[in-house]
Amino acid sequence: MTPEVKLEGLSFRVFRGAELEVSGTARSATWERGSAGLSAEQVVAHFPPSEGRPAASVTAARMTGSLRTHDFAATGGLVASQGAERIESPSGRYSSRTGFLSGDEQVEVFGKGYQLSGKGYALDPTTRALTIGGRAHLVAGEGGSR
Repeated sequence: MTPEVKLEGLSFRVFRGAELEVSGTARSATWERGSAGLSAEQVVAHFPPSEGRPAASVTAARMTGSLRTHDFAATGGLVASQGAERIESPSGRYSSRTGFLSGDEQVEVFGKGYQLSGKGYALDPTTRALTIGGRAHLVAGEGGSR
């Protein structure tokens, strides 16, 4: 049996050298010491602005992943926001290799004056480039955002 560490009411900060990469909270988390696996409930993560990228945040009902690879999957509802734009999807994945947030399920994107939906997405937070998969639908104008 792999030793586990269970944490409740967690606040976290992740640094790359002296630079803050992300900070946030989780209602609870379990760390599997041998595998570096991590699972957390009710996660809120804040990414500070960096050169060319405004501040961003991600909330998820549940996240699982690896502290070794820094790859994570969110389930039970995911909301990502950056500036005036917001993405909502039942699930998503973060890849530290690409830096992308992506998913295969339905996605809704809300921005100033538009709403975009489709199945599947890939978001590059650095360039703010968003690719929507199949059956994309755009509503623009006054009814386009909420």
